[in-house]
Amino acid sequence: MIFRGFFAKVSNYIRGRSFEYRGIKIFKELGYDVVRTFGSGSIEQDPERRVIDYRAYLNGVMFYVQAKWSFSGCTTPKKHWSTLRLLVAYALRHGGLPLFQGVYNHQLYFQVLAECKLPDWVIGQLGKWLKNA
Repeated sequence: MIFRGFFAKVSNYIRGRSFEYRGIKIFKELGYDVVRTFGSGSIEQDPERRVIDYRAYLNGVMFYVQAKWSFSGCTTPKKHWSTLRLLVAYALRHGGLPLFQGVYNHQLYFQVLAECKLPDWVIGQLGKWLKNA
């Protein structure tokens, strides 16, 4: 019985990681340099590692991305705001853009989490995945 719970957690980790890789693949295909933050840790010990799943950089634009996947087929920033507010603070402090990678009707989307003007070329590249762009 203990093993059943263990495998469910590993399975959820694998699903979440796979969802991150879907976003990473999109950025890489668009020419971005992407660095994934491996593992997770205590938010007190290392807040950056806890709130950033990966970074994507191209032509002076740095995205700090937090990816959230759900069996229900729908994730929103509002549901995860306690973590995302830390991402927003970190990204803005370091001159980047906080980006939420979620799922709506089982489709991947990105949403910028701060009031900022995206360069037109970024909107052109990510337009079909951006929500509220």
